[in-house]
Order: sequence, then structure tokens, then C-alpha cells
Amino acid sequence: MKRVAVVMAGGSGERFWPLSTADRPKQLLCLTDPQRTMIQEAVDRLVPVVGTDGVYVSTTVPLAGPIGAAGVVPEGN
Repeated sequence: MKRVAVVMAGGSGERFWPLSTADRPKQLLCLTDPQRTMIQEAVDRLVPVVGTDGVYVSTTVPLAGPIGAAGVVPEGN
């Protein structure tokens, strides 16, 4: 049986305001590593467990573009 991981990244990060905004929610912020966003760090931790093809991101339509542009998961996941 193939393992998969789903990263929930659909929120607007309102509780993390003022660092997060509608244009830059918390999953797209670089908090612990100045070169890696929170979503990138989450995927980095999952890839050794499920592989790149096993990581899926659940997000909203407005965030699909920025998260996809970050290149953290294969297109279509």
C-alpha cells in the first residue's frame, strides 16, 4: 500500500496577523529558515517518509498559484 501525506494549507493565517496577510498567508512566510517557507519546510519533512510523489497539498483557489509556484510538490498533486 502506498503512503501519502496531505498538507493542509488553505487558511488565510488570520490568527498570525500582522505577520501574515491576505496576500502572504503564514504558509508562505519564511519563519525558521530565511530561504524556506513554512509549506516548503513541511514538505521537506514529509518527502523522506512518503517520497515526493506522495505529498499532496490541500489549499484554496487563491493560494494554488503561489503554492504551486513555490515548486514544493509535483504538478497535479
